[in-house]
Amino acid sequence: MEEVDLLKKLISINTINSDNGEKIKEIIKDYFGLKLAKVDFEEFEFEGIKNFVFSFGKGEKCFAFHGHYDVVPVEREKWDTDPFEPVEKDGYIYGRGAADMKGGVASLIVAFANLSKNKEVVDKCKVILMVTGDEEQTGLKGMKPTLDKIVKKFNIIRSLDTEPTSTNKGCDTIKNGRRGVFWLETIITGVPGHASSPSKFKNPIDGAYLVIENLRNYKLTDKPDMDKTTIVPTMVHSDGGAYNVVPTTAKIKIDMRYNYGTDPVLFMKNIETLLMKNGFGVEFKHAPIDAAFKNTDPKYEKQLVEIVKDVIGFIPSLETTGGTSDARFFTSLGIPSLEIGPRGYSNNIHGNNERVAIEDIVNTRKIAELAVIKWVEEL
Repeated sequence: MEEVDLLKKLISINTINSDNGEKIKEIIKDYFGLKLAKVDFEEFEFEGIKNFVFSFGKGEKCFAFHGHYDVVPVEREKWDTDPFEPVEKDGYIYGRGAADMKGGVASLIVAFANLSKNKEVVDKCKVILMVTGDEEQTGLKGMKPTLDKIVKKFNIIRSLDTEPTSTNKGCDTIKNGRRGVFWLETIITGVPGHASSPSKFKNPIDGAYLVIENLRNYKLTDKPDMDKTTIVPTMVHSDGGAYNVVPTTAKIKIDMRYNYGTDPVLFMKNIETLLMKNGFGVEFKHAPIDAAFKNTDPKYEKQLVEIVKDVIGFIPSLETTGGTSDARFFTSLGIPSLEIGPRGYSNNIHGNNERVAIEDIVNTRKIAELAVIKWVEEL
């Protein structure tokens, strides 16, 4: 199967930290050459990270496939095999990135090549395939700037991402949105002193306790059509250097996965007000806020559900669970975006002996092709 052969080649390239993008490009271009697929190509590089856009078609409206080639680090000694030497066994392909998300990328590449031979598709629309790096970090050197570069050139009406969305059966879950991500570090300042004289100091650890209590009772304004906001403290640190020394500062790191109805900036201001009201100084550090997003095209959603039903034999669920994805960059520009792909096998996605079912990547390819074909029939 073409998807399997292509996936094995992709896995064999170590793309931790988006390394070796040039080799990924050559694999894809070589495949299109063998398929005699007539496609255009553009390359964009941001701070050393390579990103690729392939395209074909004569129409004015555009359908975008997109996926990422970068993978997370490995602990080689905990793998049964070399994570960058793909192994096929019992209907699975093992290797780093097999599920997240070189399997989905292989599906899109084959679907894209097949569609480039479909005369109706070529004549009535444009199709682009975006393969980018940096997704496992921020996407700010990958999908976002690449999309910003091409969005005026291509009138993108729909987009499809093949992240490993599914659980019990391949393609059993469509992500029609994702909660936003807000990583916040709160630095609380008090007044240091000797622990034997509590009236003479202001203990920042007390401020940390106030914040944690506030997290438990914070009033959310979540919308019902997206998973609920979660607010989890992941680190609390303060150290005066000795048992009898009250420290100057305390730090709390918070992972907030927020529903689009809840404002993360308002949440941060609430913490600031609480601490200042109780006599503490406060400083915040945070990564760029990843916006919550929801698909805005119910017709597209309904159509994809029907396509999946035809391919795998039952109706997929619609969910907004999990972390964020590059789909957020499309929806921020008003472009409807859905995600569907192979099973992620719980903690196996970023874990040891990562694998993907061959059946899943074949079905993902079929669904991607039909998503374009059914759309084109209505143009």
